[in-house]
Amino acid sequence: HYRLVSCNLEQLEAVRKALESVGMVWDRPTFILSECVFTYLPARSSAAAIEWCGKMFSNAAFLVYEQICPDDGFGAVMLHHFQSLGSPILGIHRTPTLTDHER
Repeated sequence: HYRLVSCNLEQLEAVRKALESVGMVWDRPTFILSECVFTYLPARSSAAAIEWCGKMFSNAAFLVYEQICPDDGFGAVMLHHFQSLGSPILGIHRTPTLTDHER
């Protein structure tokens, strides 16, 4: 099954309820895709959400596809672009490289 839900990842109880409302079974094998999500959250919130997933899902694979390399030419343009849209990439400096994400 494939389900999409809209929720605020800073409100983990609401996330739990939203997932359960579409039939989430926590012990089934689950693939979690995070595509350009965690870098928009404050670092403490993204860390809390990842930790929460680790506690809630007993059998899950997590694919994280986030922006990296804020200090190269492309990264500087990317940061400026999203800042100008009023959607700053908040967490990119906490995990700026692939190696940082692997930790």
